[in-house]
Amino acid sequence: MQSKLLVLDIDGTVTNSKKEVTPATKAAIIDMINRGHKCMLASGRPTPGMYKVADELEFHKYGGYLLSYNGARIIKYDTKEIVYQHTLPLLYTPLLYKFAKDNHCGIITYDSNQIISGNGIDEYVALEGRINNLPIKEVDN
Repeated sequence: MQSKLLVLDIDGTVTNSKKEVTPATKAAIIDMINRGHKCMLASGRPTPGMYKVADELEFHKYGGYLLSYNGARIIKYDTKEIVYQHTLPLLYTPLLYKFAKDNHCGIITYDSNQIISGNGIDEYVALEGRINNLPIKEVDN
């Protein structure tokens, strides 16, 4: 049998409208993994913001992958090994920061297990922190 990879979005696909993984969804994914296939969760969320769902699906036990940051990083969940990563070149950071400041809009980035906000904490930054269960650090240069 040829092994296949099933890639699933988290919000509204793996989780329901209450952001819960139902027992039926969990059973189906684990059954697929037990039949020799691989599963990857995909999201725009940061990697740590995906851990809760991966834990609910027992990826630490059964294996699985996380595709985070809208495809900028892929990790093997049980080892946290980065399989793929493509980040924005640092030369763009000052330009983006200046644009955000000049136009009074939010700008965030992530540093391991926190959100870094470069222009205050508005409702969207606060929501990002709640959804991903990550603290927010404010910086103003």
